[in-house]
Amino acid sequence: MKRIKMNLALLMVILGTGAAFAGSGTFQAPTLYNDAPPGFPTHWTSIPSGATVSCDGPNRLCTAYVLNGVITPTSSRGFATLIH
Repeated sequence: MKRIKMNLALLMVILGTGAAFAGSGTFQAPTLYNDAPPGFPTHWTSIPSGATVSCDGPNRLCTAYVLNGVITPTSSRGFATLIH
């Protein structure tokens, strides 16, 4: 009986851990873009509703999103061009 309880407790821990990570891989769309001129520090600006951003190169941060109050850059790099 004791072994069954221990196995059940272990199973609950394993399933609980899996459930905690199940939603962590969701996609977060960028909500900010870097509008700083070349040679200037990063300056994040909100992407207007209905607009998208094009990034043209590997040399600087281009887009980001805000998660829990923290600005998190995406993998997009280059100079940002706002497309309406």
